Amino acid sequence: MITAAVHGNSVRCRRLLPRIGLRPLACTVAVALCIGTVSLAPADDNANEVPSEAELRALVEQMGDPEFARREEAQRTLEGLGIEAFDILREAKDHPELEISRRARYLLRRLDVIWYENTDSPNVKGILEKYGALSKIDRATRIDALASLPIEEGVPVLCRIARLETDDRLSKRAAVSLIRAKYFDDTEEIRIGIAEQIENATSRGRRVSVSWLRTFADSLRDPEANVPNWRKVVAAERKNYANYPATSSKSILLSLLRFETETLLMVDENFAAKEAAVQTAELVEGKQHELLTHVDWLLDRGFPELVVVFSKDHPVAFDDGLGLRYRLAEGYRKAGKEDEATEAATKALAHRNADYPAHLEVAGQLESRGLHDWAEAEFRFVGDGEDENLVFSYRARVSLAEMLRDQFRSLEAATVLQTVFDEIDKDPQKLGVFHQYRKTENSVRSRMYYFYYLTYKKKGDIEKQRESLEKGYAAYPDDVDLLIGMYRFSQDNEQQTYATTVQQRLKVSQARLLNTAQRYEEMGQNPRSMPNASELIAHFNNQYAWLVANTTGDYGEALRRCRQSVDLMPDASGYWDTLARCYFAKKEYANAVKYQRHAVSLEPHSGQIKKQLELFEKTLKKESDQNEAGT
Repeated sequence: MITAAVHGNSVRCRRLLPRIGLRPLACTVAVALCIGTVSLAPADDNANEVPSEAELRALVEQMGDPEFARREEAQRTLEGLGIEAFDILREAKDHPELEISRRARYLLRRLDVIWYENTDSPNVKGILEKYGALSKIDRATRIDALASLPIEEGVPVLCRIARLETDDRLSKRAAVSLIRAKYFDDTEEIRIGIAEQIENATSRGRRVSVSWLRTFADSLRDPEANVPNWRKVVAAERKNYANYPATSSKSILLSLLRFETETLLMVDENFAAKEAAVQTAELVEGKQHELLTHVDWLLDRGFPELVVVFSKDHPVAFDDGLGLRYRLAEGYRKAGKEDEATEAATKALAHRNADYPAHLEVAGQLESRGLHDWAEAEFRFVGDGEDENLVFSYRARVSLAEMLRDQFRSLEAATVLQTVFDEIDKDPQKLGVFHQYRKTENSVRSRMYYFYYLTYKKKGDIEKQRESLEKGYAAYPDDVDLLIGMYRFSQDNEQQTYATTVQQRLKVSQARLLNTAQRYEEMGQNPRSMPNASELIAHFNNQYAWLVANTTGDYGEALRRCRQSVDLMPDASGYWDTLARCYFAKKEYANAVKYQRHAVSLEPHSGQIKKQLELFEKTLKKESDQNEAGT
């Protein structure tokens, strides 16, 4: 088999042109004329002029010419054009004339697209390895993985798939994975940058999914002006799905309709937005996770009353699903019906009371949604588990303690963890159960002493503060919050000897965290050997940056490391929280406020994140007032 790649003007095509009046041109591909396939990389920007659409259509029609020689000549020319002929061949595969359709499909099969470029990141290359040889299900999974990458990595490759993927559903899946309203929250500079990326990557594509991306790019520049265009997009795809269901899906149409709804909300067309939201209900599949996703979407967009209506359309699922029961309770609460909310939540707590894993999972969901009273009830319910449920009990109690600390209830947090250690310190069997959850109890023990330190700090008990800090450090010396507590304790209480000890400890821990991050960076050069390297790099960079930014050290390196964490995991609110703290340490208060507000937008119910925003805004205002007074 002969395979040729795209590299500029490597093959001249004048000798291939059939006698239909085409302009001479230079091909952008090297062509294997006799056997094999054509591998396509992106066309060289300096390539000579390509045929017009009229000339391409003439070539397609010539593949149905009565003369065999002319049919072959047109086919060879289209094959030689490679990627430039993709769109016209994709359309021609459904040509009513069988000979043309057959030849077009044949040519499409011979195109072996090189899905990634040399400039793509290792993550992209790893995800797209052997993409063209995968099943449709596996290709869909790869598309979803690409959608989770940072925007600068995902945009070019998803636009590429939207254009060149031969399966219409997968092409559209790639497109809608990019069409997200969350980008409206970015700065104008970032929005325009994304729009330009999309426009550059889709400049030559003609299929429907590519046109959606262009409309999305226009919306990023001017959402209000493009509301009518999205209505047209949704209406056209509804009609297409009704007539040609194999080319689309309910989930694709649902994504488009949700985006239209969110665009309408953003431009304050609330009534129209609600009408569009109502239409989404019929497109939601009946699986539990899809129902949950949709209900969360309705709640987060301010349509709690539609959750109640939606629950009546799926009574069995809402009766069986623990998460859905609580979402209904949340709908009642947000609609101002607290009595109905309390009744629904009480019934949910009693539902499937032997299923501890399900109750533990829903407790985390409730916490993330800011429903702390219901989350606490669930954590405490699971925390009372015994025997075969003891491991879930330990997980629940540790999670409850962290939630209580985030809500500034440090004594309660410490007390919850104390119940864990009262058990495992006395009973080796229970310690073994705990180790099914955590390999070591040391870091959790350190957290308990940190919570005790916070409690004694409120009381002003200096001796107990230091005692708690030392016990925590002895248990686990790299708890960054505990180290920060040590630093602040030594500064607040003017204990010079202790401050020197703390400084030494800080340097040791900072070096250890930095070395660990660097080690994972080296290992991450080969994504196959360590697929979760990005998460580990982001974690240890963040730990290092948080420790430095709250104490002393290289603030510039901390900022750089934290920037890397944010780039690797842009949806992690804690990393943005750290980034803001890095700017605060450098006294760049405007940036601190800017990024802290973004952290709050990602996790609006975190007490600690909101408290830090209050500090930054107060400091920025003070600086602004001083600057005004000085002018």
